[in-house]
Amino acid sequence: MLHDVRQPDSYVDHLMALGPKYGVSTFEDVRNQQGAVVVPQGKSLNKDLTERIITHKLIKPLETSVLLDGGLTAQQLFRFYAQSLKNNADYGLFHESWQLHRLLIKACKYFEQFPLLVQKMTVMRERLPNVFEQGLFTAYISMAIAFRMGASRQDCLNVFIAGLVHDVGMLHIDPAIIEKRDDYTTEEWRSMQAHTVIGHCILRYVKGLPKSVGTAVLEHHERYDGSGYPLAKRGSDLGMIGQILGMADTCFALYQKELRPKGLGFDALLPILQLNPGMYCRKVFKAVIELIQKVNWPLRRVYQNAQIPKLISRLLLDNESINHDYCVLYGIVMSLRQESMSDHQVQNVINMGDRINRCLLSSGMLQSEHGEWMRKSCKGDAEDDYIAIERLEIMYREMKWQIKQLKRMIYGLWKHYRFKRSNLRALIRQGLLEIEHYHKASRRSALH
Repeated sequence: MLHDVRQPDSYVDHLMALGPKYGVSTFEDVRNQQGAVVVPQGKSLNKDLTERIITHKLIKPLETSVLLDGGLTAQQLFRFYAQSLKNNADYGLFHESWQLHRLLIKACKYFEQFPLLVQKMTVMRERLPNVFEQGLFTAYISMAIAFRMGASRQDCLNVFIAGLVHDVGMLHIDPAIIEKRDDYTTEEWRSMQAHTVIGHCILRYVKGLPKSVGTAVLEHHERYDGSGYPLAKRGSDLGMIGQILGMADTCFALYQKELRPKGLGFDALLPILQLNPGMYCRKVFKAVIELIQKVNWPLRRVYQNAQIPKLISRLLLDNESINHDYCVLYGIVMSLRQESMSDHQVQNVINMGDRINRCLLSSGMLQSEHGEWMRKSCKGDAEDDYIAIERLEIMYREMKWQIKQLKRMIYGLWKHYRFKRSNLRALIRQGLLEIEHYHKASRRSALH
């Protein structure tokens, strides 16, 4: 079942907060599900009206009945891009190499045709600026992928809009969860995952918006190998735009979190993406690889040569940690195969476990030769090896993150799922405790 439009809703608070700056007023009667008028037409949203609204379940989302004065214009949107392209050498080099200027101008103008989306992105810019930035560049990268794939101009514009609003559901989730920097609880993670369903529901109310855009927003966290959410769909069951969005969203997130802080460019995405080719539609994956490879990126190093031995020592310890956790968790995944394959929660965990298994086997990361190569490089002075080891650090971080996600998913099953086999709950608990004890012992060893 898709998102049920209920109040209270964080979006109501966002609108009220913007009232003094923009002016938020109803252009039609706001009604509850019984048809009674909650707020009449022509009223400015204030604290009293907001408190009245949140006590009712509305017949349709509040935002479809209100106007926001002075919303984000196409010109302002393009200026955001122009400034970012100017300030960030990686964005600028990519933009210049692929000659996307005219297409970007058309995409910004196309955005202005959808007043409800203008309202949403205006609110996001003010209230969730980091999510707004991610939307901007997911849209841009998505459009570039579609362009490289030979899509029509209109399809490129639709992909751009889908990327721009792909996280619009975040506006309806508690900001404290979105802005949290520590690990999510199982309940918080479920709330975050709901943003795809919420966004899909909201986009059904946008007049003239192609249905494929809403479907893409729903599916942008699904993965081609079935390891995504919310429904663990896979392969040909997925729409192309959603797969493009998922790839673009991943590229931007990895760049922002892993590469940009180290001064690395988009070319450093390649070893991470090539670690997980089965996650993505082949056509989309091929287009992204080509987009990156055909740009003349400058060579960048993170570490001095003298720092490489210390990095290698750290990576060897990470290798042991990855190997340990993988063996325990994949053992649990193998046991889960005997559960009902029709339950998408269980299937999602199995798919994620299989993805990690394929990644580790294809990369050779856990083979003894891999560690021997790093130790040998430590004694040499080969520039190419040092660059490869620096990139390896990024791959290790990605692998550790994926294993952490699998562990969280298994814990969620252990906490909430009713297993058919009574011993399976105990087996999962034992495995999770084993991982916890291993890492506690590793920390104690590191301190001494």
